Amino acid sequence: MKSRTKHIIKAILMSLVACAITLASCKTETTIIVPSGDTPTSFSQVVDAITPSVVFIYAQGTLSSNTGSGVIMHEDGYILTNRHVVEDAQTVEVTLQDRRIFTATDFWMDDLADLAVVKITASNLPEAADFADYTEIKVGDWAVAVGHPIGLSPTEGGATVTAGIISNLERSFTIGNTEYFDVIQTDAAINPGNSGGPLVNLDGDVIGINSAISTEAQNIGYAINVATAERVFDDLIDVDHQVIRPFIGVRLDEVTPQQAMELSLAKTAGALVAEVVAGSPAEDAGILVNDVIIALEGIDPVKVEVEITSVSQLLRELWLYQAYDTVKITVWRNQSEASINLTLAERP
Repeated sequence: MKSRTKHIIKAILMSLVACAITLASCKTETTIIVPSGDTPTSFSQVVDAITPSVVFIYAQGTLSSNTGSGVIMHEDGYILTNRHVVEDAQTVEVTLQDRRIFTATDFWMDDLADLAVVKITASNLPEAADFADYTEIKVGDWAVAVGHPIGLSPTEGGATVTAGIISNLERSFTIGNTEYFDVIQTDAAINPGNSGGPLVNLDGDVIGINSAISTEAQNIGYAINVATAERVFDDLIDVDHQVIRPFIGVRLDEVTPQQAMELSLAKTAGALVAEVVAGSPAEDAGILVNDVIIALEGIDPVKVEVEITSVSQLLRELWLYQAYDTVKITVWRNQSEASINLTLAERP
């Protein structure tokens, strides 16, 4: 019995030694996934490209004052910023990076998004920044924020630069009476005073306008997506200085997992119609409460069909159209799809 036990132990030891030899002789190959594009060793070229067009804004009201940032987006002195930076102002001063100071000749605000345009009259302005193509913005891309946090103007050392990545593109929320429905979430540090400054890509093109920070978590900041910001800017610098948005006439909610199950949706996605406004294009076209909007397509003008996954995405896609354009809306109703053609109106 003892002899048999010894043989068993010896066999086990020899097996372990053989395994060890085999493992030692094997070459372990590790696959490293590298982000697409070159990883920058410095953001200095981005900073050099965008910083001259970034401005410091001092807004003086009757009872209080406010500071923020902005970015020159047109050679004639039109500056894009946040509405909350200037909305209570009687006078607005703009300081360029070369420390020249100008009093704004006028400013105009959007009544929905947290965006405004400030106009200065000046010669030898820095080159205006460019808007990025919103369709090329991806989660995980680098993002660089430039602005004047905590009231530090160019006369106190110039703009502040922070960098991070795009963390999310589908957030929506409300702060006070302002809806943030088309925002870029980033971990690039954004602080009070950064409001109105640009969030840019590695080409130095504006992908968003820094607007809000989370008070509940660290390293979470928000910028209004260029998809919305560019459209609002173009409207505000137009002769009427008024943002005209297309209007369907529905109140929308996000689809919850419970609702997705009850409505037999394949996934928790889309925009749920919670209310239809009387006399609206939606009512005229036959959209019903509890319809789930799952796709949007342009009929006149023709635009490719886009799958709708959230309320914020629907609004972002809708704002690419003009009032009186005709669209095809695909809804999920009674466990099947239905297509509805609808002519957009002007938002009241």
